[in-house]
Amino acid sequence: TQKLKVLNHLRTSKNGITSWEAITAYRITRLAARIADLREDGHTINAEMETFANKRFARYFLISEAK
Repeated sequence: TQKLKVLNHLRTSKNGITSWEAITAYRITRLAARIADLREDGHTINAEMETFANKRFARYFLISEAK
């Protein structure tokens, strides 16, 4: 599922994931919704806001997994 793809990416990536990375790597267009699903499952995920070319976006990082 998309949720599992995002979780596995977060588990293995030190750089987190952005919407653009989710689109290009997994064809996931609603990353924020999948992050919300993972948070609802009990995972702790932080979002850091970044700016590039005058555009703001979130980069998500897995802090801890659900127990």
